[in-house]
Amino acid sequence: KYSPKDVYSEACLSYHELIPHLSYHEIALSYRLIELSLSHSPIERPTATAILKLPYFWDTESTLEFFGNVSEKLNTAEGTLLERIEENPMDIFNGSWTSQICDPVMGALSQDGKWTYDGQSVKQLLRAMRNMKSHYRQLKGEALAALLYPDSFFHYFTSRFPELLRYTYEAMEWCSMDPIFKHRYSDEVRIRVKTMHDEIEIAKRDQRLPSTPTQQENQNDHNPNHKTRMCTRPLKDNGKCRMGDRCTFAHNIVEQREAKRKIKKWYKTTLCKDFTPLGGVCPRTPDEACDYIHPNDPEYADWKESERRLEEERRLREEKEKV
Repeated sequence: KYSPKDVYSEACLSYHELIPHLSYHEIALSYRLIELSLSHSPIERPTATAILKLPYFWDTESTLEFFGNVSEKLNTAEGTLLERIEENPMDIFNGSWTSQICDPVMGALSQDGKWTYDGQSVKQLLRAMRNMKSHYRQLKGEALAALLYPDSFFHYFTSRFPELLRYTYEAMEWCSMDPIFKHRYSDEVRIRVKTMHDEIEIAKRDQRLPSTPTQQENQNDHNPNHKTRMCTRPLKDNGKCRMGDRCTFAHNIVEQREAKRKIKKWYKTTLCKDFTPLGGVCPRTPDEACDYIHPNDPEYADWKESERRLEEERRLREEKEKV
């Protein structure tokens, strides 16, 4: 049985002996492994069993199978999982992943000359990889040579996107309790993720959120500002608001509602006196949404022209009265 000291020692040895001989893809995976193993606190270091679950120890077939399963899962993903997978695409590619794909493969990805992928999406990159694997037998020429399955296929994408496996593996921790991914993650990861799931469910239950969007929209219609801004009161020792259920402010993003403003009759018809001419900034926040007009508002040009006409009419009227 390996102790936290053994894990720490192995990480130090790996860093000095293995890193110089690894590919960029392997380095990306090994750095995460070493980072976890070198945690200052022994209890934060992974067990040997957990370490062996990490993708650094996967073979080519296991990695490609994982990418395919992730892509299929993302087809119907929404909410937290989609946010996690698209959180930091810049960790994988700069700008667009299509700039790192050669022309023959780009041509193979096009369907009847039509491009159906978003070059800035991690989900779409994984979809492209899955489609190339599924239609591998239909590839020809240079595209087939570049994506010769499985080794060349694996090397093609991991050499261009060395951080892709590490990034995807960490994002998909959210699905570590899913039967398809359960064997990919350790018990420690599943316990941590289950705690996160439970906290979200508890937050929803405590806030007594309506079960349907229609009910939520009808809630507190008499007060359009109800739960639209975050509470700034000091919390009690138990983390609860001192006002309890009587508080009309939101305390987390789950509870916060979208503001529904009541448009006044004189909306954007009077120049804002608080607007800073030099800095060009209104002191009101976006949540407060100033009802007065500013020089940088889209309506300002029409308002200015309207004011000019009113001033001209006023001047003509005064001249007639003098006559």
